[in-house]
This record gives sequence, C-alpha cells and structure tokens, in this order.
Amino acid sequence: MPNPEDIASQLELLAAHRFTLAEYLKQQALLGVAYAPPGIANGIRASRSAIRQTKATLREWGAECEDLPDDEPSSLPTPQFGSEQAGVGLIAMAGLMSAPDIRKIVEGFQDSFGIICQQIDRLSSYKDLHDLLHDLQFNCYNPMMRGAKDFPNNALFLESLEDYAIELQQIINSLWEVAERAAFSTSERAWISQFSPTIELLHSAIDHSNPEMLNRVLIQIGRVLYVHPTRINERLKETARSMPLPRLISAMSSVREYPAGADLDTEKLRQVGQGVEALELLSRNLVQLLDQHDTWQEIELELHRIEEDFERHAQELEWLWPDLKSRLLPLGAGQHDRWSQELQQACANLDRTLEIHAPTAVAASFRRFRRQAGLCFFQADKRLKELCRKLRDIDGPLNSIMGLLG
Repeated sequence: MPNPEDIASQLELLAAHRFTLAEYLKQQALLGVAYAPPGIANGIRASRSAIRQTKATLREWGAECEDLPDDEPSSLPTPQFGSEQAGVGLIAMAGLMSAPDIRKIVEGFQDSFGIICQQIDRLSSYKDLHDLLHDLQFNCYNPMMRGAKDFPNNALFLESLEDYAIELQQIINSLWEVAERAAFSTSERAWISQFSPTIELLHSAIDHSNPEMLNRVLIQIGRVLYVHPTRINERLKETARSMPLPRLISAMSSVREYPAGADLDTEKLRQVGQGVEALELLSRNLVQLLDQHDTWQEIELELHRIEEDFERHAQELEWLWPDLKSRLLPLGAGQHDRWSQELQQACANLDRTLEIHAPTAVAASFRRFRRQAGLCFFQADKRLKELCRKLRDIDGPLNSIMGLLG
C-alpha cells in the first residue's frame, strides 16, 4: 500500500508534467497551430499521456487529484461569432467608398469607428491580464499550496519550486508587457508594482529553505487572486459594453440599404449585408458571454471565500446554497459538454448531502463541486477570450477605413 510520501511524490510529478504541458501550449499559441513544429505537438501529446497515467496511479491508490482544463484536448467546438464575415463586409464597404454618397454615409460614423478600434485593443489587454491571473492560479498558486506543507523536507517539491519560480517570473514579465502595451495609467498598474517583488521573496524562501517566507509568498499571491480578477473583470465589462458596435451596424446597414439602381458593385453590397448579420451575431454573443462571465466571477469569489476556511463557513454554505444554485443552473442550461454535465451532477450531489446535514459528506461534496465549478468558469473564460480574439478580425478592416477617411 502506498504511503503518504509516495502519494506526495506522484502529486509533484503530476504538477511537473502540467508545467511542461503549459510551456508547450504557450509555444503553440505563440506560433499558431498551423506553424508550430512537430516537436511541440509531440510534446503536448506526451505530456498529456503522462498526466493521464499519473492521475490513474493516484486514483488507484485512493488519492484525490483534480482534472484541469488543459489536461485533455478541448471537447468544445470552436465558437462561431461571424467575425470573419464581418471583416469581409467591412472590406467590401471600404471598396464602395469611391462613390461620394457612400463615403458621406461612412464619414458620419467616423468617430465611432475610432472608438471601436481603441476599445478592441483595450478589451484584448484586459482579457490578457485575466488570462495571466488564471495561469498564476493553476500553474503556481494551486501546486505550491499543495506542496507547501512538506516544505522544505520534500526534495521533489523543492525541485518543482524552482520551476514555479520561473513560471512566476514569466507571469510578472507578461503582466508588465501588457500594461506597457496598453499604456495603462499609474493607478491601473500599481498592483503589478506591488506584486512584482514576490518573485524575490520566493527566491529567498528557496535559498534559505524558509517556510515562513514561502507562506508570505502564498499570502501575497492569494491576495492578488482574490482581489484583481474581479477588478479586471469590471474594467473588461465596462470596455466591452461601451463599445459602439450598434453604430458600426448602423453604418453598414445604411450602405446596404442604399437605393437600388445606383451604380454600385452588387457583390460588394451583398457582402456588406452579410457583414451586418455577422456583426449583429457578434454583438449578441458579446453581451451573452459578458453576462455569463460576470455571474461566474461573482460565484467564484464566494466559493473562494468559503473554501479558504470551510469549517468556519460550512453553515454559511447551507444558507447561501439556494441562491448560488439559482445562479449556476441557468449557466449550464442547454449545454451538452462534459464540463456542464459534471457540474450538474456535482450540484445534485451537494444538494443531497446538505439535506442530510452530514458534515464530512458535505465537505467532500463541496470540494468536488468547487473543482467542477472552477473548470466550468475556465471554459466560460475561454469562450470569452475566443470572442475577444475574434474581434481582431474587424480591427484591421476598420483601421483601413479610418485610413481612407483621413
């Protein structure tokens, strides 16, 4: 029968495989799937195979280990937001601007076009920040929390801690890159300045094998994860909701509805019409995903607080559960992916254990539910990230139109 040290070693091995997988996935994202060399794809497959094998070993031993979103290839279909067709429609509209009347129509919306371009850039920056904080949680904070109780006596964790320090440094560097690219104000980047010295504290904890220093590192990371995803989410929502996409739709609709018989390229007019439909779809999806992301962020905050001191908040969970459930269930309505289905099962299981008032069973059910809710939030986050990326499809054509307007 495996002893606690064997289980701890396997957990550290799992964390190491996940770190390797994260590095390969980052390289693939930077290069693009089509241009990434075969070694990256092979490395991703090998890492996922090792992760599956390690998790199987742990579960055979009766040890708990969570499933993280990147452990397996995404089973979700690529969201269809119509952004490519919207871009084609904008290019077609630019091609019609040689006609004075069309140019005059487009000029009436020039200010809105400029605002949309600025907002797309800012939206992407906020989403990049949010994604980096996800990396901070999954690739640093969670595995460090698991291994901290054995520090500095576990040699394997000490080795892994060096990898977590590299990951933390990369995340801090990336936070600064995003802040500088987006020209954030001093107040918006103040938290990054305060957080940056954490890497030096982590190096000191490693060099001196000091558990107290490591605990301070975890407190500082935990504070960032508790406070800033919500703040960034608020700015992201404000930016997205202030984006005047309806004005862009109106501009394209006015061009599409230009009186019949005018000497205009009918194929370009058809493309403009399709672009209007695509933009309307894009706008609806943006509103829907923002609302879902907003709800998930609120739920995540409450679950995080309960999880930090479950014994203290167990009674509060029972009181809050009807409200949490009423907000959660609509998020999975009509969803057939495995993440949503497993969340429904975890909700039902927590329901049952709360009804029978069995503290040990409630704690176990809550842990399972908490993990699954986190995974579903991650999936919602990925869909919103994909939409933000898709908005880039209209950024280039819009800038081209701005150039034509002078």
